[in-house]
Amino acid sequence: MPARGGAGTVAIAGRGEGPEQVARWARAGPVRGRRRVNKGELVSEVARRTGASRAEVAAIVDAVLDAIRDAVASGERVSLSGFGSFQRQRRNPRLARNPRRPEVEIVVPARDVPAFQPGKAFREQVAAARRRRRAARAGR
Repeated sequence: MPARGGAGTVAIAGRGEGPEQVARWARAGPVRGRRRVNKGELVSEVARRTGASRAEVAAIVDAVLDAIRDAVASGERVSLSGFGSFQRQRRNPRLARNPRRPEVEIVVPARDVPAFQPGKAFREQVAAARRRRRAARAGR
């Protein structure tokens, strides 16, 4: 699959995918035409809604993300009311196997991973949007 992106995206040689097809994939997003919002687009949207400059909003977004990252890395739970909670979770050690050689066991060590648990208001808003999309498709 070709790399997704804006200007400068090229097709993989030999697959017969021209620039138009690659551009269509880049616009479509990762799953069934849904689009992704990256950090730059988030900054632009917050700047538009607040009237602040993009530079100010970018600095604030960076500061918020750094604060969340630092708190979670130190073992704290960060709860944003109505949005969700970020926390550090422990993954226990486990045995893994190579499907091609099941007799070989590999010990995957314990590790800490970041986790996000959406809040009630966030879950409800996502569920309502999904219900609206389903109703619109059924009404076609």
